[in-house]
Amino acid sequence: MENVIKKVLNSLSILVILFSVGSAFAGPPAFFQETMPEKEMGVILEGYKKITADNEIDKKTKGLIAIAVAAQIPCKYCVFANTVSLKKMGVTDAQIKEAVAMAGYIRLMSAILNGSAYDFEKFKREYDVVAAGS
Repeated sequence: MENVIKKVLNSLSILVILFSVGSAFAGPPAFFQETMPEKEMGVILEGYKKITADNEIDKKTKGLIAIAVAAQIPCKYCVFANTVSLKKMGVTDAQIKEAVAMAGYIRLMSAILNGSAYDFEKFKREYDVVAAGS
């Protein structure tokens, strides 16, 4: 399971960088050309175009998700790139901080619950009660 999580986080870190690149460049920037195998670059860039388009989730929300993930990985490249992109979209510092804080809170609670080996079935029953009251 831990390997799966690491693979997902590595994939997300690539997507976070890709999200911030945008379509302003004529070809892949140097950081792609110098770090990625040429054959895979096209596939990743094509996936980037699809995942970052306004689909079910708008670009601003995707950007806030991306920076929250980037902060938790942590990836300084991703945080920088996503901050620049989000600022261009008019996102405020307060919105960025809230997204990052939310990701940090989720990570904190995950560490506590998983590290305590809290019974998952019991958790689901308890959370159903909590959710019903909100």
